[in-house]
Amino acid sequence: MELRKLNQQECYGAFCKSPRSVYSKQHVTTTNVLLSFLVSFLLMFIFWQRLDPKVLFLFVCSMSVAEVFIQMRWRLSMSCIHCGFDPITYMKSPEKAAAKVKLTYEQKSNEVDFYFTESPLLRKLKGRAKSNSPMLSPVASSVDLPLESEIDGHFQLVENQEDIDPQIGQP
Repeated sequence: MELRKLNQQECYGAFCKSPRSVYSKQHVTTTNVLLSFLVSFLLMFIFWQRLDPKVLFLFVCSMSVAEVFIQMRWRLSMSCIHCGFDPITYMKSPEKAAAKVKLTYEQKSNEVDFYFTESPLLRKLKGRAKSNSPMLSPVASSVDLPLESEIDGHFQLVENQEDIDPQIGQP
């Protein structure tokens, strides 16, 4: 088993329900302490070629760097790469977490490749689309996407067919 997989745990995204892995280690462990000790002694012999009390300073610095990187890795792995949902932010403020998911969705929906992937956000979008609409294009109706209209070179999602002017095909 890979060392990288030992510190990871498999879970599902709370919003998109897609499988992903997160780092379970939040703080330094005994292995990190031993490696920091080894690095500090190695640096001591490289710089001063003898035993020196400055090794304690190097040890504290290497432990601090290890703790910071482990914390950053854990925190960055908590946010879902598919939908942007962050459980830490959700526990502090559900409104901020919802805004982050909405922002991620808006950013991804502006990309052309997004509609050709099996994105969990696209599955959520399919549930809201009207499949029996005569205004849907053949490509959009095959994947049940909501209606889109182009205004000034930008696409915008249209929720209801009634919002589209039948004369020009735009809202």
